[in-house]
Amino acid sequence: MAQVDIREQLAQRFAAPLPAGISRRIIIWHDVAEEFEEEFDFIADQGLFAFGGTSRGQGEFFPLDGDSQPQRQLRCVKPDSNNLFVVKELIARDDIESDILIYRNTSGRKLEGDWLADVELYAEHFSADAVTLLADELGVGNSTDIRQALSDFKRFFRSHERLEKFRVCMPDPHTYGDIALGVFATLFRGATGRRAQTGAADTSTIMRDYVTLLWEAQNDEYIDIGEETGLQNESSRAELSHSKYPYALLEKYQAHEAFIKFLSAKLGYEGYPDSAKELAGHLLFSAAACTLPPQIFRGLSVAASPEHQQACLTIVRAWLKSGGSEKRQLFDIARVVERESNLYGRLEALDVAQLVSCDVFPLINEVILNKLLRWMGQGEDRCDDAVSATDRRKNMEWYEEYASYFSLLLASVEAQRFYRSHAEGFHLADPAKVWRTYTDDWCQMDQSYRKARLAYRECLNNPSDSLDDAAREAIDWVESRYTQWFLPEVNACWMKTARSQWRENGWVEGIARQDRFYEDEVANNTSSSKAAPCTVVVISDALRYGVGATLAQRLEQTTHGITKLTSMQAVFPSITEFGMAALLPHRRLGYEVKDGHGTVLADGMPTASTPQRQAVLQACNPKGRALQMQD
Repeated sequence: MAQVDIREQLAQRFAAPLPAGISRRIIIWHDVAEEFEEEFDFIADQGLFAFGGTSRGQGEFFPLDGDSQPQRQLRCVKPDSNNLFVVKELIARDDIESDILIYRNTSGRKLEGDWLADVELYAEHFSADAVTLLADELGVGNSTDIRQALSDFKRFFRSHERLEKFRVCMPDPHTYGDIALGVFATLFRGATGRRAQTGAADTSTIMRDYVTLLWEAQNDEYIDIGEETGLQNESSRAELSHSKYPYALLEKYQAHEAFIKFLSAKLGYEGYPDSAKELAGHLLFSAAACTLPPQIFRGLSVAASPEHQQACLTIVRAWLKSGGSEKRQLFDIARVVERESNLYGRLEALDVAQLVSCDVFPLINEVILNKLLRWMGQGEDRCDDAVSATDRRKNMEWYEEYASYFSLLLASVEAQRFYRSHAEGFHLADPAKVWRTYTDDWCQMDQSYRKARLAYRECLNNPSDSLDDAAREAIDWVESRYTQWFLPEVNACWMKTARSQWRENGWVEGIARQDRFYEDEVANNTSSSKAAPCTVVVISDALRYGVGATLAQRLEQTTHGITKLTSMQAVFPSITEFGMAALLPHRRLGYEVKDGHGTVLADGMPTASTPQRQAVLQACNPKGRALQMQD
């Protein structure tokens, strides 16, 4: 600590001109607290680093004021109770020419019985106030508060490397608390590998780092503690890793008592901070207490602190915002705390309205979803509750971990709302009206069913054991309403109204026809005065109308263009080989069977392959092309 300053001060003292009649300089360095004994030993061994890059040490010459001055040696001596007379003899008789630096762990005020009493009287004196030197080096004030902090953490500041790391973590300390925060942050940040991180230390970062380190140590994860603790013995390292690291760092640098006070003041934690589960539990429960009813915390082995709820929530929020692996680690920690406190049973007793405002624990999403999905699966009319809860949760933490289940919930809500609004069934007499009603309204059930099946598939790909049964109940309800109610009744309505026109015409009047697609859409577009330079037709086989409606919506959202959605009735039979031929220019469609294989013909031309369909196109428009998507 401040070694260079001490050496420079001593070098300046020895280099100063001697008073008249004095041939050498003797300086006694008083260090009652023995803070600088190692520094004296270093000087005795290596010499004083003086200006101009030269040095003089034990038995070495050093030119003082230029070549005109005589050269004197520097001798460093360290008296003790057994050699005081020998040192006196050295100074008074054996070496009367060398400069002498004497290191003593006394104050020099009590001279009675001291063999060096006369030397104390005529020699110069030097003392180093470690706290003052450190305050100067850090550029901080010299108030009583600051001095007390620097004194309490003096062991920490003995390393120049730690001092430089402290500057990064706490560049502008003003109080005892600032000094303490800087010390904690330096120790924990270095141990977590965030040595390059800049910015002042704060309570949130310190707690995240401490809990993380403690958690890793107590969950058999390897931590390289050798650098910070100096423990190189494998058994010692293993014992420390499985007990109270990083508390050992605090003890090593005599910062543990300050840290205990810090936890009490900032978090209201009164326990011994050597258990990651207990400390994390206190932090998470106190944070959750901001928005959850107090009765759920009764009887917990780790108590929440009502007075520190907001402070704990701020710490948890900052941890969550760190994202990445750090957020994932908080997720894992929270899951253990949930399990060991039987939190699910406590939360299950609350209403959804009491749960939706808290996102400290991931488990809260599971409790909410379990309630709502089961209600959907039982056909209860809780749609408004489900939508409100989802809207609230989707902008909160941990939503993404359960996004597929929320998607299933919303799809179930859509299906239930459709079911309730069409409880009277599907009873229309005109086939064209049936068609329009389907495209305007009834297709919503198709869309809801598809959303539910896709969401449930994603749930199976990213399962949550506690939600499996509830999700299955919800999808089973949607499945039964779709396959046992919607499809049979809608198809029956359509078949009943369209049957006579199929029999008479082969199609239904008043509905656009697939076999007139080229004439009505492509030919009219290319022949108009405002024709586009090119008309592109994308054919997606078996594209349901509900999927088309979703595609149209997404196109408008992503391209900011205008999309028009229409529909056509297929030719009979409505299978791919007939539908592909019906889209081509033609006056007549036919069907030919050769060698047991059938081929659809457009004006006598085969249409089975892409080259054949291109030939049909070019017979009408020489510039027409037919392409596979990959080409």
